[in-house]
Amino acid sequence: MQNAVIEKKPLDELCGLLSQVTSNPWYLADASFRIQAISYSLDVAELSVIWKFMCSQHHVPMDTILKLAESGKLEKMNHIQHAYIEEASPFNFPYVSKTIFSSQGIIGHFFIIGVYNKISAYEKELAEFFGNLLNQQVEADSTYMPTLGRYYDNYFIDLIEGSDSADRKVLPEVFRRLSWTTSDLYTLIVFQSPMAHRGEAAIDGLKIQVLEKMYPCKAFPYQNKIAVILNASQLSDRSGRRREIQKMVLRILRDFEGAAGCSQLFEGDHGFESLNVYYQQALVALDFAQSQAKSPMAEYGEVALPYLCQKLSEILPAPMFCHPGMDILRHYDMENHTDLENTLYQYILLEQNTAETARQLFIHRNSLLYRLDKIQALTNLRLENPGDRVRILLDYLYHHVYDRPAVESESEPSLPPT
Repeated sequence: MQNAVIEKKPLDELCGLLSQVTSNPWYLADASFRIQAISYSLDVAELSVIWKFMCSQHHVPMDTILKLAESGKLEKMNHIQHAYIEEASPFNFPYVSKTIFSSQGIIGHFFIIGVYNKISAYEKELAEFFGNLLNQQVEADSTYMPTLGRYYDNYFIDLIEGSDSADRKVLPEVFRRLSWTTSDLYTLIVFQSPMAHRGEAAIDGLKIQVLEKMYPCKAFPYQNKIAVILNASQLSDRSGRRREIQKMVLRILRDFEGAAGCSQLFEGDHGFESLNVYYQQALVALDFAQSQAKSPMAEYGEVALPYLCQKLSEILPAPMFCHPGMDILRHYDMENHTDLENTLYQYILLEQNTAETARQLFIHRNSLLYRLDKIQALTNLRLENPGDRVRILLDYLYHHVYDRPAVESESEPSLPPT
């Protein structure tokens, strides 16, 4: 086993050697209690609902972890560096617990469950030996095993994935432990590094520590990205919350590099129950930021319509949702070197506010009125019709904002199941 660790064998292959020295089932989890390797046993699955869940979902149930925390066993586990024998709860059997430590803190937990043979000093020594090997290997190579995580990380991941294991009854307790409230406003932000490289897991761990120290958020690694749930209600500038979030994300990206996508704001328990939707929004915004190269960050509220245009273009020809009047203006602009198409877009975008539109276009109000008269004469648009106004916006966005080819499927964001 020691040679296997030195040779950096994969964790599941390495842990498989344990079955040769003990018939009792075992498992190794990272610090968030997500299973890294597990001894599959039909017998123990029949006897323990928790073990059956772990084998199917690949992590310890959240309510079980909360019971461990309430009983004080979690704190005990996280402070004892040597292996020790614990009573039956929560597995219905006595077990050996060995917490895996490194200089960065707790990185995992190893357990041997006493099912077939009575738990003895032998299993305790085995867990101590194996745990110490992992400790040494992680110190030598920080990428060998996940190095950071908290038990509620898995709960957020279950919510993102829409998993049936994300028991909604646990949510109030998670809020309480994080000192969050259901009346607060939140946003989900996804950060991605410019490229993956050796040691990325350790670097992400440091980024997470920095994020949580500086901002009211909880961050965790997911799908080779860092997912951040930000409590926007705890930001200092509540009157300019959106501007504060933008400044915060751009400040982070100056240090971390890469790109980021932000979901729209959501509230409390109902919002967390739909966390998979907000993660999809953040991924769409991240994809937009990476593909457009206009800014390293994007907000879903700003890219929702361009994204809709891009999706529509994949299933419908452009004339089905674009406005024919905009085609007339584009051709007129090309032939006469005017700016009527953009003028109409800005006018509709600013809710037909002539003063603000003139200011945004840096022209006199009378010049704007002249352009609007020209637009009306050329197209005979019905701007009082909401449907026409929406199609004008979609048309402009389709032709000017999200104008990359729809066939580039490799850049499509990878969305979790809904």
